[in-house]
Amino acid sequence: MKSKHIWCCIISIFVLNTGNCLLAQNTGLQSKAKNTSFTTKEVPPLVSNTKEDVLTNKKIKKNFTRRLRIGADIQQVITSLTNSRFNGFELMADYRIHPNKFIAVEYGKQNKQIVSTSIGTVTEGSYLKTGIDFNLYKQPKGLQHLIYTGLRYGISRYSQELNYSRLTTQTTIFGFEQGPSGIKSTGLTAHWFEFLTGIKVAFLKNFYAGVNVSLRYKITDQKPDLFDNLHLPGFGVTNDYSNFNVGFRYFISYSIPLYKK
Repeated sequence: MKSKHIWCCIISIFVLNTGNCLLAQNTGLQSKAKNTSFTTKEVPPLVSNTKEDVLTNKKIKKNFTRRLRIGADIQQVITSLTNSRFNGFELMADYRIHPNKFIAVEYGKQNKQIVSTSIGTVTEGSYLKTGIDFNLYKQPKGLQHLIYTGLRYGISRYSQELNYSRLTTQTTIFGFEQGPSGIKSTGLTAHWFEFLTGIKVAFLKNFYAGVNVSLRYKITDQKPDLFDNLHLPGFGVTNDYSNFNVGFRYFISYSIPLYKK
C-alpha cells in the first residue's frame, strides 16, 4: 500500500513537469513569432508616369544630313545624239527633308518629229514635274544607296505643227488623198500624274547613277486644230484608246551636303 502511494506521487510529478515544459515551449514559439520581422521588396509600378520616362519612350527623329541632289537625264542626251528627229534634255533635283523623304522637281524641254506615211508632225515645248520620293531601303551605316518610290504631278506647255497628212481612200487606184497641212497650234497645255519606282546607287563620293520606271496617267490635254496630239513633252506618246503611258529613264546626279539637323 505504501509503495502504491509512492508510484502515484512519482507519476503526478512527471505529468506536471511535462505539462510545464510544453507550456514553456509554446510560449517561446509565440514570442519568437512576434519578434520576427519579414522584409518585402517594393514592386515598381508597371506604368511610369514620370516626365523622364515619357520623354524616353517618345519616338525621336534620327539625326540626318540635309542634302540637295542635282542631276540630268542621260537617256534624253543619248537619244538627242543618235536620233535626228528628237532633241531634248531634262534636269532634276531633290531635297532631303526627312531621313527617308525627298521633295523632287524635274524640268525639261523637247522637240520631237513624227514622220509616217499618213502624217508628219512636230511637237515642241517644255514641262515641269513636282512631287515626293520615299526611300524604302534600310541601308547599313555609311552607305547612301536608295530604293525608292514616288509621286509626280506634271504640266507641259507646247506647240503642235502639222506638216502633212494623207487620208486613206476607198479606191485601189488612189491609195491616199492629201489632207490638211501647214497648221500650227501654240500655247497648248497638258496635265498628268505619275507613279514611279527606281534605284539610286552611289558609285563615287556624292555621285549617283540611277534608273526608274514610271506609270503616267493623263488628266487632260488641249488638242491642236484638225488633228490630235501624238506626243506630249514630258509625258510621251499619246493615243485615243488609253490615258496611260509608261516611261523609262536613267540618270546621273550629284549630292551636295548642306547641314546636319
